[in-house]
Amino acid sequence: MFIRKILFVFVFCFLFLGFTPSYANIDVTSWNQKTVFTKKGRAVEVCAKTKINGLPSKNHSYKQWGYIFDSKLKIKIIDAYVKGRSYTTSFTNNELSFDFANAYNNDAVEFCFRYEQLSEKINKFYRNEYVSIPTFTAGANATVQVQIPDDLEVVSLNSRFLKNRNKYYWKGKVPKDGFSEKFSLTFKKAKWQVTIKNTAIGPSSFDSLNIHLPRYFKGSNAKVSDYKIITNNSKEAKIKTSKKTIDITFNNLNNRMAQANVTATIESDIEGKYGWLDSFSPSSFLNIKSNNSYLLTDVLNKINRSNKKKVPEYVKIGEWVYNFIEYDKKFIGVDLTIAQILKGEKGICMHYAILYTELLKTAGIPAFAVSGLSYDEEESKFEKHSWVLMYYNGEWLSMDPTWGIFSGKLPISHIFVGVGTKKTVEFFVYNYEELDKVRMDIGEEVIFLE
Repeated sequence: MFIRKILFVFVFCFLFLGFTPSYANIDVTSWNQKTVFTKKGRAVEVCAKTKINGLPSKNHSYKQWGYIFDSKLKIKIIDAYVKGRSYTTSFTNNELSFDFANAYNNDAVEFCFRYEQLSEKINKFYRNEYVSIPTFTAGANATVQVQIPDDLEVVSLNSRFLKNRNKYYWKGKVPKDGFSEKFSLTFKKAKWQVTIKNTAIGPSSFDSLNIHLPRYFKGSNAKVSDYKIITNNSKEAKIKTSKKTIDITFNNLNNRMAQANVTATIESDIEGKYGWLDSFSPSSFLNIKSNNSYLLTDVLNKINRSNKKKVPEYVKIGEWVYNFIEYDKKFIGVDLTIAQILKGEKGICMHYAILYTELLKTAGIPAFAVSGLSYDEEESKFEKHSWVLMYYNGEWLSMDPTWGIFSGKLPISHIFVGVGTKKTVEFFVYNYEELDKVRMDIGEEVIFLE
């Protein structure tokens, strides 16, 4: 599954309007911004302290300032004013204008405004929100406060921010290219009804047929209940389950379609742990194929040489994989070796997961890839997906190199299905002349319960 890598465009731009003469400057000396994410979007409060300069003489004044929002945003101004001065404001075509009493060289003017930004579509399971300070504030002293709703959890790193419960804080001078930070939000808990559909379809009716399935959801970090296997030949089908597999034998089917659906109720928790891993030594997840060792070591050395910010190695490796591979749906169902991934620089989620896993193990960090389902916002549906479990500082953490999430927690809509990047389904047909024309369809259905 793919989440588009977004090249961030500042939500805000600015414009200085209607002053005499046209060569005056207004410098932002401080910028204080509070953002509260809401169910409908966000509520924002900004106070900007500025200083006037560049007027040619004391007879010239500055008396209008404007702030332009992105034209695509749905903005509602709640309040806007100029501190300590008489003023009027207007808001037209997403442009907020301040007309105020004359200001002269070296005068300080403080503008404050509050607004709501309403989103037409918010993914209830997972959402990315960008908090930014525009580039024209470069060099100003700034503070940013971000408040998260109590029912949501942040799964992005946000290492520049200090955290206190559900509030995040940043303080410093605005860089020359402005300030931008992505907050990835998800529910803390959710309950789903998940069905994996396995269907063998032939050109003519089957008599006897066997379908061999993996034990879906085994080893999940969620609570799994109401586990059922449903076939379209319930009276004649014989079902045999073990700890790892499900074998279904259809007799007297008399149908060109044999269907075996596995359904369960999944109760996900953002804090859910993979308890079954406690019985394994983490070192057992460090094996690397010898023919990949040289390639991976060379890549790892390049990554570490570029780690100037001294972020944790697993984060730097993950960010490298996220930026290195170009997501390409043409590679769905295509098996690639490590060498092919490194050479082609394209793939899908399982190739991100495989490369990230092998680089982590090369760095001495136990890891393995898993498969599951995740919600594709672009397609508005759940799709197959792969991510990585990694052992670090005494615990197993979840990482997603395709989505660029390396906080150790994943969106609640990431639903674990099993270990490995592919879940193998096999079928066997007896006394069937058109065996080469039989196809196997595997689908999924996820219903949000609460």
